[in-house]
Formats: sequence, C-alpha cells, structure tokens
Amino acid sequence: MDDSALMYYYPPDLSKEHSLSYNYEKYIPRDPMIDERIDALLDALVDIKTKETAKREQRQQHSQHASSASQAPPPVSITTADFISYRGVLTKLLCTPYTRNEPWEIRATLFKGSIYLNEYVPPEKRAKNLGETDRHKLMSYWGYRFETLCTLSKPSSELVLQQQHHAPQRVAKRRISASEDPTPDEQEQGQEEEEEKEKLQGQGHGHGQGQSDHPSGSDGAEKKKKEDDEEEEEEEEESVRQGWKKLKLDSAAPSPSSSSVNSEDRLDTGHHATLLTADDDDNGRKAKLKEAEAMMKMQDPELVDRLEGVVNTNVQYCTVARTRLGEHSIILGAEVDCTLQRKRPAPANPLDDYVELKTSRVIGSEREQTSYEKFKLLKFWAQSYLAGVPTIVVGFRDDNGIVRELQTLKTAEIPQIVRGRRGFWDKRVCINFLDGILKFIRTHVVEDDPMVSYALRWDQPFQGVTIERLARGESFLTDRFLDQWTRLSSRD
Repeated sequence: MDDSALMYYYPPDLSKEHSLSYNYEKYIPRDPMIDERIDALLDALVDIKTKETAKREQRQQHSQHASSASQAPPPVSITTADFISYRGVLTKLLCTPYTRNEPWEIRATLFKGSIYLNEYVPPEKRAKNLGETDRHKLMSYWGYRFETLCTLSKPSSELVLQQQHHAPQRVAKRRISASEDPTPDEQEQGQEEEEEKEKLQGQGHGHGQGQSDHPSGSDGAEKKKKEDDEEEEEEEEESVRQGWKKLKLDSAAPSPSSSSVNSEDRLDTGHHATLLTADDDDNGRKAKLKEAEAMMKMQDPELVDRLEGVVNTNVQYCTVARTRLGEHSIILGAEVDCTLQRKRPAPANPLDDYVELKTSRVIGSEREQTSYEKFKLLKFWAQSYLAGVPTIVVGFRDDNGIVRELQTLKTAEIPQIVRGRRGFWDKRVCINFLDGILKFIRTHVVEDDPMVSYALRWDQPFQGVTIERLARGESFLTDRFLDQWTRLSSRD
C-alpha cells in the first residue's frame, strides 16, 4: 500500500474545448454487480496496525533499560474507534434530513469494541442500475473524465523544471542580446557559432575571393536579409501578443514599440512567468517575448497524455483518517481525487492539501441556481466536511459535456451560502442528525460478535429509522481480516 495512485491537481486550459465524452468507448468501469463491501478499508487497517505493533514493540525493547519514570505513555492507536466506515455511508446519514425520499440500508457489526458500518445494496437494485439509460451512463462517465483532465502524476513544479531545461537555444541567445551577461556555456556556444559562421563565409558558394569583386550586390543581399529578419521578428512578436489575448491569461504583452509599459506586465504561459519591466529596452522586451513564445509552444508529455487518457475507475487512492463527531470517534476511509502539494510522508497530516473534483451543469437561470445551492452544494459539503478536505473544484459543463467554467469552493464556507435561507439546508441540522443516529446505533448494536450484524434502514414511508438484528452468520467482515486482526490484537 502506497500513495502512487494519488494524483496532483492541475487545471485544464479552458481556452481549448474539452469534451467529457471523449474516449467513452474505452472506459473501464468497475463491475457494478460485485459487492466490494469495506474489504479494502479492512486491509488498510491491518496494514496500519501491523506497522503500529512493530513500532510499539521496538520502543518497548529500547525502554527496557530506561527507568519507569522516564517512560512515556504509549500513543493512542489510530486503528481503534467507536465507528469504522467508508465516507459514503456517513454522507448518506448526514444528508438524510434534506434527502428524505432517498432510501438506504446500512449494516452494523460490533467487533472488539468498534462498530463497523457497511452499505447494503440488494442484488435487485444492482441489476436495476445496470439498466440505466445510455444517457445516464454517459453522464456518470463525465465526472470521472473530468478527474482525468484535472490531474497529473507529478507536481506542477516538475513541469516547470522540465520545460526550462528543454527551452530552445535561440531563447538563450536572445537573452544575451538583451544586455544580460552570458553564461560560460552560452559563451562557448557563441564562439563555436562564430567559428562555424567564418568557416561558411570562407567557403560561401565555393567562390570566397569573388565576393569582394561585387560589393554592391553583396551589400544589397545582406540588407534585404536584415529587413526580412526584422519583419519576421515583428510578426512573431505580434503572434505571441495575440496568443496571450486569445488565451485570456494574466495580461497582454505590450507592443515592443509602445512607450506606455507598466512597471510589471506579466506574461504567464501557465507554467513559467516572464516579467516585462519599464527598465527593459526594445531588445529586452523582444527577448522576453521570444522566451514566452518558446514556453507556449512547449508541452510536457503528461499534459498531452491526459487529454488522451483512458478512464479506469478500478484504480483509485483512498485515505484513512481518524476524526471525531461529538462524543464519537470515527475511522473514515475516503477516496481522494488529488492533492495540491507534494505528497508528505507520515506522520504529517496531508488532509489540508487534498482537493475534491466535482462536475455540475452550467447554471443558466435563477431556478437552476437555487437547485444547485439547495441540493448539489449539500452533498459537495457533506462529502468534503466528513473527510476534512478543504477545497472543492467544480467543473461546469453544458448538455454536450463540454467544460465551460471552473469554480473553486472552500468547504468551510459553503454553509454560509445558504445560511438563514428559508427552505434551504442547515449544517447544524445535518450534524445533529448524524450525531443522534450514531448514538442510536451504539444503544442497539451491543452484541460483540463478528458473525452478528444489524440492519439499519431508512425506507418508505420515511417516517423514522428502524434497526433489526439479523441471523448470525450474515457478516460483512472478511475471514482474512478477522484472522489477522485477532493475531495482532493478541500482541497488544
């Protein structure tokens, strides 16, 4: 188990059209008929507890020679809690006060003091999901495709380094002409080019002596070549300026001949910033325009590959976090879309760096805005709030699946959007309901036996949550987990 599947957030260039339907025919989805339960979360807990146990035993060996007064108390295990569950289960519970017509069934099992929760989806409902319309299946794909468009396997800083390393040499030569001291490598390259130039002049057309016999023809050719070069440079500079304008980047590049240059005009290629300052002469501005043009033309292979990427929902990264809600301690497993910063090894807390990616239809009316804030934002907030993910990026798409706009939301600020508005949701109601449900479960799930499960149901006529003890043997905890957990617990 590692973080190799955790991706980095890097937004797509919306100046180009991105269809979320692209490569749909190559889509590799999970098999909806397979009940995966919480098997992966159980495996992760075993892995964490194995490492915890090894570290504890190592500390005990080192402390055998230390006095009892100097021994620190053992740290609290992060693998024990009142409740252990995937985020999706608790999200359903958290949103129930405002999604009262959405039924659910949760199974609960008490084992060694912790209550494990697992969503139960009847086989007939799974089969019904297979019968979704082609349109519904395509729209489900759009969300996964958006994740592919927004993520990379390496941080953006590595894209910058790679592009600077491969910058065309002609950019370096332009910088030299802009009153900047050349580096030793550039000096050596310049000397080699001058030697090559002299060599070519000596062998020009095979008639080196004959050139001096026709000075007027030679001067005219050189003059015309110089004029052509200057004209080409002006066209390239104009092309770059128009490029910034078209891409709607930070600011357009001023004309090299313009006298009204801001103290700092920023040309941002998205990967590398070039500053035009009032101190730059014409050559300096030309050099920086050339550099920016070169950076624009460069594309890191991964930026290209993700546009052609095939969506495979069988590959994902999940985090395991320990948190609290009221008097309840909770171990939560949650899928993470991507991170903003470099991956940090334990014991650093990476949650503050995580980003949740969502899609929604472009809002075209006040009614659609109300629906978005009343229903979509509730679920966006609930998911990220439970896992402690602070940032949500929403991709707004049209009915054809074309991404039109990106919006960044702060999870903690979402409830403020609907606060006090009649008919909207209230985060306090949601949290209090979840707290009450967890208390209800702890009151009724009392038989500590991995082979005993309780069924918690919210169903028609939606008047209250019911709980039922099921026949012994209907457990969702795997034999592998029970075996390994029992052996590890014996070493506590």
